[in-house]
Amino acid sequence: IVQVFDFGRVKQSYYIAMEFVDGLDLGRLVSAARRSGRRLPPSLCAYLVSEVSKGLDYAHNRKDESGAAMEIVHRDVSPQNVLCSYDGIVKIADFGIARARLVSEETGVIKGKFSYMSPEQARGQRVDRRSDVYSLGILLAELLMNRPMYPGQQGMEVLEQVREGRRTLPRSVDKSVPAELDEIIRRATSLDREQRFQSARSLAAALTRWLHVQDEVLDAVDLEQFIGEVAPREVTSPDGTSSSSRGAGTADTHASLPHVGARELRERRNVVVVHGRFRGDLDDRVTGVERTSPSVDAAAVRVLEDIAFKYHAILDWPEGTGKRSFRLLIGLGRVSVDDPLHATRMAMDVLDALLGLSADLSSPLEASIGLSRGVVATVRAAAGRRLRYQPVDGVFEVARELGDQGDGGEILATGEVYRLARRAFSFDEEGVREITVSGTQAGPRRFRAYRLRGARTRDERASEARAMAGQIGLFGRSHEIKAIVGAYDEAVATAKSSYLCVLGELGAGKSALVAAALAELDPPPRLLRVECLFGSSEVPYEAVAELVREACGIKEDSSGEEARARLAKVLRKVVRSESRSADLEALEPLIAPQLKSSDDSADHSAGLNRAVRHLLGGLAATGPLVVWVDALQFVDAPSLSLMARLMASTYEVPLMVIVSSRQDERVEELLGSVARIDLAELDDAERRALITARFGGAVVPNDIHQAIVHRAG
Repeated sequence: IVQVFDFGRVKQSYYIAMEFVDGLDLGRLVSAARRSGRRLPPSLCAYLVSEVSKGLDYAHNRKDESGAAMEIVHRDVSPQNVLCSYDGIVKIADFGIARARLVSEETGVIKGKFSYMSPEQARGQRVDRRSDVYSLGILLAELLMNRPMYPGQQGMEVLEQVREGRRTLPRSVDKSVPAELDEIIRRATSLDREQRFQSARSLAAALTRWLHVQDEVLDAVDLEQFIGEVAPREVTSPDGTSSSSRGAGTADTHASLPHVGARELRERRNVVVVHGRFRGDLDDRVTGVERTSPSVDAAAVRVLEDIAFKYHAILDWPEGTGKRSFRLLIGLGRVSVDDPLHATRMAMDVLDALLGLSADLSSPLEASIGLSRGVVATVRAAAGRRLRYQPVDGVFEVARELGDQGDGGEILATGEVYRLARRAFSFDEEGVREITVSGTQAGPRRFRAYRLRGARTRDERASEARAMAGQIGLFGRSHEIKAIVGAYDEAVATAKSSYLCVLGELGAGKSALVAAALAELDPPPRLLRVECLFGSSEVPYEAVAELVREACGIKEDSSGEEARARLAKVLRKVVRSESRSADLEALEPLIAPQLKSSDDSADHSAGLNRAVRHLLGGLAATGPLVVWVDALQFVDAPSLSLMARLMASTYEVPLMVIVSSRQDERVEELLGSVARIDLAELDDAERRALITARFGGAVVPNDIHQAIVHRAG
């Protein structure tokens, strides 16, 4: 899949930064072959479509942070969206009209290119992954026939034929087309969805089996050769060198130099190191390259390069490109307090990508990964280009040892990474391993290694929030606690909603402050707590969906029918009858996406906003209600916009909404009019009191106190 590296907005203009594929699309490749008097051979057609199928299958099976299927459907599979690089890599692009489970879909609205639509898509009905399977069948048929499916026709003429499921099978046009491929196309393009291949992976498997029977096991080299014959690369640079290389992981990033010149600048940077070691027997799968030791194939190398680029990481191969181990560094380029979170997510993406690459291998391509955090010394030229870096105090050795000690598919993290990432990710805290690392400046050192289990579940986050109130009391935050309690008292006394925004840097104690204040509220309110997860910003309305689940008491493992029944029951209790049906229709896709889509209007967000307002207002009418949205810096944009609209009005109910966040431009822009509490650093006396309490009231020597303040801030 063509990688998306960034998206955002500058003033009123939106942008998207995507991977550059140095090559041409499938439509241009077919046209180039025709101009040269050639056509794609059946085996190459089957290989191309099987590669596209694998990419689509990966997208179809993507899950959100809570583990729920996102149900992505591409809906625009066509030759223009299949990109072939000059080195033979096939990628599917342009998910611009793709439908995910949390995005409203209008019944009766047709999107996509008519010729490649499924009949249900052409009728404006709800589509699923089998719609993409149909499009793949049409694509393969056109390649084998070497002509369009509906030659000389366009517009409504084509649309009507697609709606009725009329298509031409290749052998009716060209008897040289293999009968097995004709049958595969017949099944993929069946009018009845139940008769098609039920997944893109099943279609890819059928094509791969046919290729094996023909003794034609094709790979990227065969496609590269064909492209070179019919559509050779156009050299645009004066010296003929490729301009497609990217900054992540290039050798000159850290090249060793014979000496450090006078104009070079030295600095130290905190980095997170992700060290991986491939497990199992590595085959020599890179054609045309002499190998002196086992290596992973070129596709795995490219995938790691793409992942490194996406996360602004530096990729190194300590034993040589494609060999047994790899190392990714986060923090040498763009620096963020969330680097440990990015590194943990990146490690999970690496394992996920390797699993996807293993589909065609006799044994899975696995890796064990170690995560450590430490310091590197860098040398930078005066012009700004980094020339090289050097690890300090064994940070590389620690990550390498953890990677070596783990099993295939396992991620081990040092205690420091664990502490910084545990709010968003779950670790095995009982089976902690003791690992000795040699090669550090201080000699052999022992480290605790925590095994990553995955993203934290809702129950785990709720349990931690409850435990937070039982921790050692806060110091120096009495005024802030009084402000929160006062806002609540006013909301209860006046029966009017109030809103607060608690802002502070990482580690300032935002969550602990809110938890302590909530413990002092009288009368005790009903609390709805939502924690925005790291990475959830990519899932539309994820925070709102979590709020609705919390409000209705919907468990994480509830089925779609159970979730819908629970939602309907709560709405019957707290929402007026005249708006109940519309509210159920608006909220249902958030908590039960596997059920059929509703016939939403184009202004779905307005209906969703009304439904959330009715739900919270109805709950607050039965007794004081506090909504606490924690870690708002990670919120998805649609949820943030909805919250901003919600908090822009006053409602005649005892409702208090508290959001806690780091300093964030998006948050401050949309919640600028909301009363805010800025958490400053504690003064020296308050810090001393906190440290003394942590040591159980013991006298803490001044040098120990200063050392703790220096390390912890």
